[in-house]
Amino acid sequence: MKSRITIRIALITVLLALSMLAAHLVNLGGFIHIHLPQVDDFIDNPETTSVSQDSNGNTPIVLGKLEKTENAYFRLKLRFRLDNAEGFPNLFQTAVFNDGLRMEINGTTAAIVVADSSVKEGYRVIILPNAINIGQWYKLEVVALNGGYVRAFLNEQNVVDVSSTGISMAMSQILVGGGFDKTRMFRGQIDSISLKKGNLSPRVGAVVRNIPNSLHSVLSLISNVGILISILLCLFIKKINGTAGKVTNYFRSLDQIPIAVSASLIFFQILLMLVLPPYRNVAITYFFLFFIGINQYVILTPSFLKERFFYFLFIPFNGLLLLTVLGSYFIGFSIDIKLLVPVLFGVTVLGNLINFKFNREKFILIFSGLKTDFSRALIFFTLFATPLILCLISPVLFSGYSTSPYRIGPDMASYAKMAQYLLDGGTWTEANLRAGEFIGMSPGGINRYSDATMSWPLMYYFRWGLTAFQATVTTITLSKHVFETAFISMAIPYLFLCGLVLFWLKSRMGLGVAAALLGAIAFALNPNTINLWYEGFYGNVFALCFFILILFIFLQIRGMKSFKDRDMIQFILFASTVFAASLLSYGECVFFVLPPFLVFVFIVDFLLNRSIKWAPYLAILGSACIGLLIVLPCDFIVHWAILTLKQLTQEGGNGYTQPLWALPHEILGYSSIYLEATPDVAGRLLSRSSTKLFAGLIISCIALYSLLLYFRRKGKEENALYLSCILLVALLACLVYYKSPNNNYTYMKMYVFFLPIIFITFWSSLAFAYEKHAVNLFNNKNLFFLFLALPIAINGMVYIFQYKEESTLIENYKIGLHSEIELINFNKVIMYPFSMHSNRTMYPAILPAPWIIPALWDPDHWKDKPYYKNFINYKVYLFIEKESSHSYEVQHGKVIFQNQCCIIIDSGKVVRDAVNSEDDSVDFDIFTNSIKESFGKEL
Repeated sequence: MKSRITIRIALITVLLALSMLAAHLVNLGGFIHIHLPQVDDFIDNPETTSVSQDSNGNTPIVLGKLEKTENAYFRLKLRFRLDNAEGFPNLFQTAVFNDGLRMEINGTTAAIVVADSSVKEGYRVIILPNAINIGQWYKLEVVALNGGYVRAFLNEQNVVDVSSTGISMAMSQILVGGGFDKTRMFRGQIDSISLKKGNLSPRVGAVVRNIPNSLHSVLSLISNVGILISILLCLFIKKINGTAGKVTNYFRSLDQIPIAVSASLIFFQILLMLVLPPYRNVAITYFFLFFIGINQYVILTPSFLKERFFYFLFIPFNGLLLLTVLGSYFIGFSIDIKLLVPVLFGVTVLGNLINFKFNREKFILIFSGLKTDFSRALIFFTLFATPLILCLISPVLFSGYSTSPYRIGPDMASYAKMAQYLLDGGTWTEANLRAGEFIGMSPGGINRYSDATMSWPLMYYFRWGLTAFQATVTTITLSKHVFETAFISMAIPYLFLCGLVLFWLKSRMGLGVAAALLGAIAFALNPNTINLWYEGFYGNVFALCFFILILFIFLQIRGMKSFKDRDMIQFILFASTVFAASLLSYGECVFFVLPPFLVFVFIVDFLLNRSIKWAPYLAILGSACIGLLIVLPCDFIVHWAILTLKQLTQEGGNGYTQPLWALPHEILGYSSIYLEATPDVAGRLLSRSSTKLFAGLIISCIALYSLLLYFRRKGKEENALYLSCILLVALLACLVYYKSPNNNYTYMKMYVFFLPIIFITFWSSLAFAYEKHAVNLFNNKNLFFLFLALPIAINGMVYIFQYKEESTLIENYKIGLHSEIELINFNKVIMYPFSMHSNRTMYPAILPAPWIIPALWDPDHWKDKPYYKNFINYKVYLFIEKESSHSYEVQHGKVIFQNQCCIIIDSGKVVRDAVNSEDDSVDFDIFTNSIKESFGKEL
């Protein structure tokens, strides 16, 4: 009885902690602001001003000045309502122009501009994520310290938190109701104005500046690590009362989980979905896949994958398979991709009716199991899966709007362009009309052409399963653009991969629930797998779970002594579907990774056992052939094979160099090769110090010793598969290093393919290492696994934190721009980016027109090609990305800039705003000859 009470108290405590954490993380900036001591308590010469009068937009309110700028401190509070957004109104300023700190509004977008000597322009522009609507009241607080930081709170939500030693705002003319100059008066109401200004003492200023650059991010990291520690401690409640097994036995002893517990967990999940849109979108995607996957799970899924509780993994996994294959057919036959969701619903409903009639017993059995285990699965999901999901999607979790981040890898934008092209009504047939542009081009030439024109040719892009999935996620979440869901869409296949690792460790390797769960969490937070997702290797991430499932099926058939013909047929049909999904998503793994691996397994199998069991090889071969037949009607496999072979033979593959050649312990996650990698050194091979190399080799040797203990076991047929993974990766590392010691991209891709298997083997080997060496140090095996999982988890959290700090979110106004430009006719148009501040690869998915990138487009190189001639009669739109809160005056020879979009020019003169006109502009030749001479200097 006492044990049950203790366990209940522990569970309630964890739920309360998670609830409090969720509530605070929604507005963590406000929480920090309220609970920490105020810096202005330490001002040497404080000046406080409270204004009773209200500003109605006629005359700005003057609030004095501050002579000294060193350690100048500024805190302004007010309420405001915007009545008119024309003319770039400024809400306040501390000095004229861009010498101080001010807030400017352009349409519904607001930004804070602050003088910053550390940036090239001399001032920093910080866009607020929240839209400013006309007629709505807002509460604003802005805090700034020279040489320190700028923070802003809108309606008590932290919307700006930027630190920089170069912040150097002047405070020579503090105004509320105006700024920059006299033409940018605020039109609206302002009241409840309160200002505190002064200078901090040098000592206090130094202390403040030594606080980490982003306290919000630091606390987020601590919170995330705290979540993981709380989860892990739940597994080892033995330290409180009894063993970890008592928790499991407690729930197993209950015939039914109390309704109050289930209701509380459901309420908690609903609350998270309401306050965190990215999490809601992940949940919606999971439920959709679960709904459409039930029929295939009942009919095709082999019995060895139908273990209790794991149908919550394999039912939606089947949904992903169905969506991938059917969606690729939609693309291949040029069917509107928006019809895919209703078709999937219709197929699912019809399948349910047929299943209920002809497979009634199986159908009822599945639903009976789901009903019985729902509450237990909900507890597991809330305590383990939910915190893990929140950690993984944290780079966009608190952005205030649905978006995707980018840091180094450009592929995320390219994949988004494909999906958005289809959602906008594009088809495979229409895309093939452009095939003439690329006649005679090598794959490298196509890549260079794509870089020069920001045009990703659909006919050479064969990640159709991924494309169909991302388009579907955008549809079912009611998102306006793929960029709103591109990043979080990868959470589902990533979690499916982690679920397969958990299933493999528990069901195949025989580890206990706690040890297997710790292994799955450690794998999920391995920096190598996170990097694959975060840096845009979406095709690889999406198809990796298919690849690993194929290997699991192969291993399962190897271990079977005998099986019925009906079972073998079911195995082959299911594996064929997985093969088809893999081919349609990332065919390279089927054609270039799986065959050499199976050859290695065959050789090692023969050397170890002196005999070959042919059934597994024939079953996999037969499944692959049927899978190939499934994808043939899509009419892409031949084109894909030709292009890919040319890519490998002519270009040697492509991709940017990883920062280090990963050693075994780095592959396993005990050290991160990405710790010193930043966008500034992207694509560079860094070097290790002698100390780090020596320490790394020692840890790697320990890991290899643990694997050696594992492979010394006898009578295990599956050892051939595990050993082949390690040998193949080691051999490839030597070959790649010999061929190209300065480019380890191929090595990285190969070890990531086999990382799930290598990690499973290593994690299982720890049980033998524990029995031999650690049993006296840890009186509990699970505690031993916990000790080894924590370093990997910490490395993963550091990677997430680093990525979150260094990545750039695609701004909400850019996503909204896509719907605005749908009104413009971009046929026969070339976009010329005269001024672009953002990553240019983000724009093709928003503005789908050919671009000419001046630094990459060489007319002498392209002039004899057919696609160059096609551009001769194109209109040219000059694209100028407005630097936020920096507008252009309407003067002779200047640009009239509106809507962060583009204008049409004609021999150096502004003809029309592109948003409102479809008039012809100059052709390509006139443009290239006249832009710099006639107009460039004026701009």
